[in-house]
Amino acid sequence: MRLISFAFFVVTCSAQAQTAYAGCQISLSVRNTSNIDIQLYPYRSKVKSRGGSWRKLGNGGWKQVHNMLTINPSSTEVDTYSAAFRCNARRRYLIQYACKTASVEEIRTVYFPDPNGWSDDQSPVIRLNCS
Repeated sequence: MRLISFAFFVVTCSAQAQTAYAGCQISLSVRNTSNIDIQLYPYRSKVKSRGGSWRKLGNGGWKQVHNMLTINPSSTEVDTYSAAFRCNARRRYLIQYACKTASVEEIRTVYFPDPNGWSDDQSPVIRLNCS
């Protein structure tokens, strides 16, 4: 009887621990608004919660299997980012990408919503442009 009670306690506690997750699933999109291909660098891209420090988006599962990803003109890449904090936390995103011409590769950084702003958008669409 003690063994059954203990097993029930362990199962109940582990189920409660899984439902106590305070994070948020965010559908993060990047859209190429240029007329040329863009090379996205997911491993260099980050997110920061207000009052926190920068965290790599790949640590939250966003495009973590890609070192570099080509986004065609007018195309959008979408993936889920598992945020460590609640959904209404205010965040700033930093996305790094490259604009390639015949002989030059220019690395660019874009912030969403901007370099000093914060957003609690759970489906942000970050526009990348090479013009």
